[in-house]
Order: sequence, then structure tokens, then C-alpha cells
Amino acid sequence: MSRSLFAGLTDYSYQTLSDMLQDLEEWIVSLRKTHDFFDKTINQLTQNGYWNKTVPLELNILFALKS
Repeated sequence: MSRSLFAGLTDYSYQTLSDMLQDLEEWIVSLRKTHDFFDKTINQLTQNGYWNKTVPLELNILFALKS
């Protein structure tokens, strides 16, 4: 099932608990892939000196991965 762009707007009224569980499990997989992508990208940007030199402090703090 596709999820709403905004939290709390996904309509689960016609889904079974099993369907909802499957959606949550898929969401967890998606979040892990996204986290891994961000982690890998930030590590690359840090290694080449871009992250600490060019990325605004606010963004750096938002991700709180590198300082």
C-alpha cells in the first residue's frame, strides 16, 4: 500500500492487521536503506573534505552524524 506524504493521513480502515504489519515491515526496510544511503554519502563527503567545509552547520546538526 502506498503511504500518504503526510504522517497520519494514510487510510488503513480497509486493511487487515496482517496488511498493516506487512506495510510497517516494508517501511522499516525502506528507512534502513535511506539511512544507509545518507550514512554512505555523508562519509564520502567527509572524506573529500566537503561536508565540514561546505555543508551549512544547520544541516550538519540535523543529521548529527558528523561534526
